[in-house]
Amino acid sequence: MTYIQGISKKHDTSSRPRDLTSRVTCRKFNLLPDSWICPGCDRGKYEILDHINFKSGHKNISSVIHSHHNHIEDEISSLVSYIVPNDERAKVAFSPWAPTLMCSRCNGHENSHMKLPAIPERDIDLARMVSFSPSDIAKFHRIESKKGNEAAVAFAKKRYGSIRLDLLRVTSFLEDVARDMCWNSVEEISQKYALIKKTGFKGFNMNPRRDVQLSGTELRAFLFYSQNTELRPIRTPLDKKIAENIHTDEDLIFHMEVLHDNGIEMTPHIHPNGVLHNFSFKFQGEPHMSHLVTPTYYFMMGGLYSKEKDWTDVADFMTSREEDDDIW
Repeated sequence: MTYIQGISKKHDTSSRPRDLTSRVTCRKFNLLPDSWICPGCDRGKYEILDHINFKSGHKNISSVIHSHHNHIEDEISSLVSYIVPNDERAKVAFSPWAPTLMCSRCNGHENSHMKLPAIPERDIDLARMVSFSPSDIAKFHRIESKKGNEAAVAFAKKRYGSIRLDLLRVTSFLEDVARDMCWNSVEEISQKYALIKKTGFKGFNMNPRRDVQLSGTELRAFLFYSQNTELRPIRTPLDKKIAENIHTDEDLIFHMEVLHDNGIEMTPHIHPNGVLHNFSFKFQGEPHMSHLVTPTYYFMMGGLYSKEKDWTDVADFMTSREEDDDIW
């Protein structure tokens, strides 16, 4: 993978003694030239160590430099490479900026200082895909130093408004793939989405349903296993029991009731905006980690959930079940 590196016009004058760098085991740091500067905060290679706490006994600093990348890539790169035909599987350009080496403080500030205040509760299901570019981070820091945090947060919110459009298109893309997988073969899906390489995701609408938080990685797994005799490998007896109860094309509350009758407590965790996020299970009163059921698998196995119709009913069902448990 090719990284973008900032190069300084002059060597920095850090207050940090150079001999302390012998404790730094971060491979990326040690490979950088002395002239490197962080593209997010404009500090030099040794200046970024000024905020590192070299406590006694802390001999190794292993994460001084991070590869800052677009998290949309994590979500869909393997899926895109799988559905685009073999002769078109060159890397699809869906990120406007390349992975970039940045200091750990800038990489962390993107989460704590930009994402947290910028992403509204209505988009909490999109948060895992949000990434601000290195130039966004640099501008945030410049605005913060000159005009204060309030102005910088206002900038982050404005930038998120633009980033959100891409996230909605990608979500529509995931939903389209999931729907196609219910009816079409892998070859038909590949042909339909071959143009992604040329057009990116501009052809997908910005009004996805967002009922269930789908995963590109899990959709790719479904495509892979659909070419074999079994759609999904069943790893535990409990997985098999859950899968059997989901193949009936019934709604979420129906599955919760049926599983409850079989001694399995299925608890859906729903984002504050109504999007189905994940599940937890108890079998005979003991917590159980199911390998099978995630919102993506639930959707693909015929489980039905609509935040417009079912969110309130599911919440009421969960409340009534908790009240019954309290009584007994």
